Amino acid sequence: NPLTLELAEINQSAVLGGFGVSWVDMNVGAFNGDFEAGADDNTIDDAFASVAFTVGDGIVVGAYWLSDLLETDGFEDFAGAIAYETIGGAGAFLNVQLGPVSLNAEYVSALEKLDPLAGGLLPSAYNIEASMPIVEKLSAGVKLEGSDDFYSEFAGTPNGKWADWQMGFVVSCEFNEHVTLSGEYLHADGLDNDESGDTATMQIALVF
Repeated sequence: NPLTLELAEINQSAVLGGFGVSWVDMNVGAFNGDFEAGADDNTIDDAFASVAFTVGDGIVVGAYWLSDLLETDGFEDFAGAIAYETIGGAGAFLNVQLGPVSLNAEYVSALEKLDPLAGGLLPSAYNIEASMPIVEKLSAGVKLEGSDDFYSEFAGTPNGKWADWQMGFVVSCEFNEHVTLSGEYLHADGLDNDESGDTATMQIALVF
């Protein structure tokens, strides 16, 4: 998962309404979050909105807003351990398809600092990915992503720090319509205690 997804994804049942034509797609919705200061647990008290514009062949730009970034999965453990407060979040994205080449870029951030931590935290993350086929059945992709003030846990002080930045590549071979083999390498810097890390992953995907 890209760091933008780790920071801003919410898995909740929601009420959603929208409008779309060939060049624009707009949505608004609401859901009952897990956290809310002084609120009834059964109250629908969180909202979101998004808009996306198709500005050319294969080019889509958009933005979204969340009423409470601490409701996201990336902050689930963090939000349950601090004196809870609501902070809004927003993001923007660009998706480009130029022939066989795909480019995706996204940025998401809190709209205000998270207190009562000393100095406050302003969590944010970005992700840039590009991919293209190399030869028949073989494709490759590269990515660069990073975050700032993004911690998943709180135990007196923030911990569970996500990478300041990380980059890597993936090579994928589609043997047939049912079987795909992928290999990925990712290097990360700026983890807890300024540590770095390297991850290699192999995946076999079976589709029935």
